[in-house]
Formats: sequence, C-alpha cells, structure tokens
Amino acid sequence: MLWLRQSTSVTIVLGPFLSTTDGFTPQTGLSVTPSTVRLSKNGGGFAAKADATNGTHMENGNYSVTLNATDTGTLGRLRIHANIATALPLWDDGVILPANMWDAMFASGVLQNVNVSSHDAGAITAAAFAANAITSTVLATDSISSAQIATGGAQEIAAAVKALVIETAGSYTLGQALSIMLAVLAGRTSSSGATIATPDGSATRVAATIDSGNNRTSMSLTPST
Repeated sequence: MLWLRQSTSVTIVLGPFLSTTDGFTPQTGLSVTPSTVRLSKNGGGFAAKADATNGTHMENGNYSVTLNATDTGTLGRLRIHANIATALPLWDDGVILPANMWDAMFASGVLQNVNVSSHDAGAITAAAFAANAITSTVLATDSISSAQIATGGAQEIAAAVKALVIETAGSYTLGQALSIMLAVLAGRTSSSGATIATPDGSATRVAATIDSGNNRTSMSLTPST
C-alpha cells in the first residue's frame, strides 16, 4: 500500500515484473512507457499516467516510475496497473491523502492541522496550554474578531479585564482605577481641589485631606462599581 501526498510528484517502485513464460524470471529490459502505466483514481476509469517519463529498471525486475502532480491530484484510492508484453500483469494500490495529513504522518516535526467544531465542557483550562502556546506569532491577523466571538462574548471579556485587581493595597480593580483616573484628569473639583467629582459632577470620586504644606495626608476614594 502506497501513501501518497495529494498533487505532489513522487517516484515509486513498480515491480517485480516477471516472465510470462515461467512466472519467475525478472524482466529487466522492459519499455515501461507512460502509456503502459495505467491509473484508476478513486474508482474511476483507467487512463495512462500523465507524467511523460519512462520507467527505469533498478534491479530484479523492479522499475522506478514517476507520477506527477496530476497523477496524484485526486484524493482517495489509486490503482496503478501495468500490462507489458513478456511480463505478467502487475499492479499496486495506494491512497492519496490531503497534503497536511500526509505531512503530519510522514514529515518530521509537522503536526496535523485540525478545525475543532466542539469540545467537552471544561476541556479548555490554563493547565491544558503550555507556556507561551498562544502568542501573537501564532494568531493570524483578524483571526479573533466579532465574527468568531459569540453574542455577549466581547462584553464578558471586557468585564473580566475590568475586574482584574491592579492594586493590592485596597484591592482596586482596573475598572475602578480607570474611574478614579478619569475623575482626576477630567473631573470637576471643589474645596480648593481637595474634592474631585466625575466629569458631570454627579458623583465624588476623590476626597483628600490636605495639610498646611499642601500634602495629602489622607485619601478617600469612591470608584464606580
């Protein structure tokens, strides 16, 4: 059984061709032309191989025969048959595989590409991924966009990011820190700047106690929830 890569030129060994007289003697001087090597692709009708080169005798009635990308272009079963005068009929069978599948089976260091349509609950966890398994270099441009994220998924991701604690002293989350920073940068002030509210003035975010040296001696932060 031959395992062949789709649409890829390959040289196979066809033989041994044996004498029609005694069924034993190797036939070493045959003219193995393209027209004598017949192919049936995935159960279809036989036709001469497309590659134009003749077979070359190797030894003991075995011949190297080249198939081109057209010969291996159809996925599925491939029957290779040769019937040449003075030699018994000979055939071999093969399977033509998609290139990525063949590479995963026979090429060094190549993994099978897969498209996952579903997975078990809890199958994807932090422990299931090696360190640095997902980086910018392995993600194609626009591989993660709104078309790939379920309805509400973007909001869930944003909520999770906002909930990350970025200041352990007080356990302030990213969302809370942003609300404080917005008030400080663009909010309304009162009490000589000691009190800072939201840009629309509806909620106080920072209330500071300032001493005579203009030092803040205490801070009361009220971030948004």
